Amino acid sequence: MKNKASEKTIARLLAVQSLYGRDIAGSYSNEDEENELLAIYRGDSGKANMDKALFRKIISGVEEHNEELDKKIENFLEKGWNMPKLNAVLRSLLRAAVLEITYFENIPTSVIINEYVDIAGSFFDESDSGEVGFANAILDKIAKTVRAA
Repeated sequence: MKNKASEKTIARLLAVQSLYGRDIAGSYSNEDEENELLAIYRGDSGKANMDKALFRKIISGVEEHNEELDKKIENFLEKGWNMPKLNAVLRSLLRAAVLEITYFENIPTSVIINEYVDIAGSFFDESDSGEVGFANAILDKIAKTVRAA
């Protein structure tokens, strides 16, 4: 993903990483976080850039609407499942994607779903687990419900 990723894709990927870190730490990071994450992502090449406005919108939106996003996601989980039972990376990815589906109406749902499914593929090996397919299915169901309303 690093070589061909757009600035928006990088913003989404780094937002998921940031949300994951916040979820695990149970607190919010400092203001320099986006630059630190981008520096790590760039590695030795130093060529990647991200859409900082999108990154900030995702982070602040998830922080503001976290409970609502979790409820929307939990409505589509199998009986007996809830957000704490999900893998922390998957939780972060779903929150970011559902935020965009719900509040970023100018972005087509197909774009949002494809971006986050690709990002899921960066974190999970589909042959070992079903997280990528799971994310795709949940996001598709949520998009059909949210955008149809």
